[in-house]
Amino acid sequence: TLKDTSFLTIDKVPFKDANEVRMYLDAVHQDRVHTAGKPSQGSGSFGGVLGSRT
Repeated sequence: TLKDTSFLTIDKVPFKDANEVRMYLDAVHQDRVHTAGKPSQGSGSFGGVLGSRT
């Protein structure tokens, strides 16, 4: 779990997949910014983002 503005590097991923993961993580980050006072609902799943890979 990244607790700050650390970088996450993933090698050998197609650009489209990497961009989808980036958009997902940005959305999760924005959701946490807007719900900072609420308790955590658990960890997110990458299944929707990474499940469609061929």
